[in-house]
Amino acid sequence: MPSFEQVCQKVFSQPQWQRKLFIGGVLSFIPVANFLAFGFLYQIAKRIRLRQDLELPEWEKWDKLFLDGLRFFSLFCPFFLLPVGCGYLFSKVLLGISFGYAGIFAYVPFCALLVISPILLSVGLSCFVASEDYRELQNTKKIIYLCLSGGTRLIVPLLALFGLLVIGFPLFGFAFFLGFVLFLSYSSTLFIIIQKNKQ
Repeated sequence: MPSFEQVCQKVFSQPQWQRKLFIGGVLSFIPVANFLAFGFLYQIAKRIRLRQDLELPEWEKWDKLFLDGLRFFSLFCPFFLLPVGCGYLFSKVLLGISFGYAGIFAYVPFCALLVISPILLSVGLSCFVASEDYRELQNTKKIIYLCLSGGTRLIVPLLALFGLLVIGFPLFGFAFFLGFVLFLSYSSTLFIIIQKNKQ
């Protein structure tokens, strides 16, 4: 099983990786155009799932990239934004009903779901991209199994993702895009191996 470091080396050793990641970072800042960046992330997960290919996609066939971006966003909302949003609202409610006495502990649900949501997103992508059938996402048993099976092997990739988001916050589009390129590259590879070992 490749380590996170090996996956990063594979990504950063590819021809023109700087140009590809720069374009994605710029597009991530621009409303509507950011769906092209989402499409790039979607194609990474799809290549890994179907061909076990870690090669970064090309910036071409913009209409397909945009459609793939819409597919990515349709998974990003329920698997990432919804858990994070619910966690934030729940933490605010806890803070309110404790009249502020819960302090920082009120944000435990928000932080927990913030950590879990990238894993959920990656699992959702891994289940969906092979057939592009939304019924695959109804298999909650499989989704929970993959999330739990990732376990400690996802700690370093998650720390790298959140580290990039915090350090690169002034350039959030670049940090978001690079962070998810690396996280999805590793987690998608990991989930394929987990599913193969289960069979």
